[in-house]
Amino acid sequence: MKKYHAGDINVIKDKIFARDNRFDVRIQDNTVIAVYLPYNLEFVYIPGGIYNKGLSFEERQQAREINSAIVFDEDEMVCENNVEVSDFLITRTPVLNSFAGRYMKRDCFYGEDFFTAYLKKDEVDLLCHQLNLRLPTETEWEYSVRAGSTELFTFGKKLPGEEQLEKWLSSDFSDLNCLNCNYYGLYGIYSGVWCSDHYKKNENSLETRDFVIKGGGAYFWPWQDEEWIWCISAMRMSSEGLVDGECGCRLVYDLH
Repeated sequence: MKKYHAGDINVIKDKIFARDNRFDVRIQDNTVIAVYLPYNLEFVYIPGGIYNKGLSFEERQQAREINSAIVFDEDEMVCENNVEVSDFLITRTPVLNSFAGRYMKRDCFYGEDFFTAYLKKDEVDLLCHQLNLRLPTETEWEYSVRAGSTELFTFGKKLPGEEQLEKWLSSDFSDLNCLNCNYYGLYGIYSGVWCSDHYKKNENSLETRDFVIKGGGAYFWPWQDEEWIWCISAMRMSSEGLVDGECGCRLVYDLH
């Protein structure tokens, strides 16, 4: 994980303030947190970089050590080397019911306030339009989840015990001190997110009208079978498979 120095922080602050001076920027546990004051919305700074997107050979072997019979379609996660990502801001947690309820044009909004809001794509699009924000691309989201990791999960090669898993998979964000975050300071990375990309199975397939969904291990928690696969950093699916067409989401603020 990159260690930020005073000079780094000043450069990041200048970049953010050059885009919009309505941010309050601070550093906490080596995470740059930018609070967008108009919406009181917390973002995390994601430094740009290069990474290998998709499931590497080593990660396939790590998955087989958990279950010798692969229980997912490897063709959907073909490895691409040296993919470049520019820096950006992304919300520290998934969009929560308390936030979505303020901005969605609904007669009512169901769900506990500090839990992940599960939204349909047109609702997410409306939210992005109202706030002048956007969804992450698949590349950006996988890069954010990996946070420098080159292993099967952001937390390593193996699954932690149930107590630690609960801290990764909880959908209750009322107290972040009770939860685990990755090295970029993101909480709830397994809630499942809409990505802006239209889904296609691999580079040789035709693009569909559906969208890429990443993650989702928390959606199935407590697990009954092989739901651990949804914590794999490279894991992806088509929005066609969503229950009721709903999923969690993150919002991105562009710095370029």
